[in-house]
Parts: sequence; structure tokens; C-alpha cells
Amino acid sequence: MALISPPVLGEDVNSAANQRARAFAETVQRIAADGGERCTYFPLFERTCAELPKTGGAPYDGVRFFYWLCLLCFDIHVFKRDLSDVQRERKLGATLDLVHLGPKAANNLAAMTAAFVMTTVQDDLVLAATCCEV
Repeated sequence: MALISPPVLGEDVNSAANQRARAFAETVQRIAADGGERCTYFPLFERTCAELPKTGGAPYDGVRFFYWLCLLCFDIHVFKRDLSDVQRERKLGATLDLVHLGPKAANNLAAMTAAFVMTTVQDDLVLAATCCEV
């Protein structure tokens, strides 16, 4: 089983939203640690938080998020822009629009997931072989 912490919300590491996300991530990590060896923790919050500026990041703002989200539809589908360029233009570190993961964070999550699946499949095959020996 894999438990994943939430990503950042907005890009201000000191915002109330990210302080709540940090507390939630710590709880998820504690539960995963108590889950035994077959329970894995994905530190998405910690990894996305590491991409934020130490001070001065953009806090979550519903209006700005919605505006950037709408523009993102055009950037992707009409202008065929690279997501890394959009993220860089907006001066964002972990997200594309204060909510959705940017390319680096998304690739990081995909890598954690792939590593977990590969390890779990191998462990399950070994367990199945052990259980089914004649």
C-alpha cells in the first residue's frame, strides 16, 4: 500500500494553506510508518515544497488560479506551448497554476509510483512463489 502526502497549494511555503498541508503530510508519514514494511510513503509535499522559494512565493489565490488555469488550456491546446516554459514565465517552482503539478513535480510523482509498482510486483511474485511451492 502506498500513502501519499498532499502537494503544495500555492507557492508560498509559509502560507496557512501550506502549513496545513505540512501538518497533513506529517500525519500521513506517521501513519505510513506505523503500517509496516508493506506500507510506503510518497513524500510529494516535501518534494514540491523543496521547489518553492524560501520567501516571497505566490500564495494560493482562487482568482489567479482560475485565470492561470483558463490560460493554460490555451497554452496547451491552441499555442502548443511547453509546460516548463509556461511555468518559468509565471515564475512558479512546483506548480503550473498554484494547484496543478508542473513537469518536474509530475515526473517526480511518476518516478515514485513506478518504483513502488516495480518493487511491489517483485515482492508479490516472490511471495506467490513461496506460497505456491510444491
